[in-house]
Amino acid sequence: MSDTVLIYVAETTASSATLQSTIRTAQQSSGGRLYVISSDGGAAPQGAQILHGPEDLAAIRDMLSQSDSLFASAWFSRRQDKARAGDGESWDTGDFDCP
Repeated sequence: MSDTVLIYVAETTASSATLQSTIRTAQQSSGGRLYVISSDGGAAPQGAQILHGPEDLAAIRDMLSQSDSLFASAWFSRRQDKARAGDGESWDTGDFDCP
């Protein structure tokens, strides 16, 4: 199963045919510049940049709208490990109340 990555595309009008094909298969997108795509671990298509983490996002934040920045921040946030009470426990475990 392939993983997903977030890519940033600076100019979609001057992009390669490979990039256009990649954009058409995106699982999610925001603002015509950010795309969540399947990745086989290779490099980004020509004309795109893989955003590996919030530090990459910080470098391009001035070029993104507020909603694009929120989209990217949320995407990175969901990939972080979170400690949740009762995570992985059976719902009938001692002091765990099911939702």
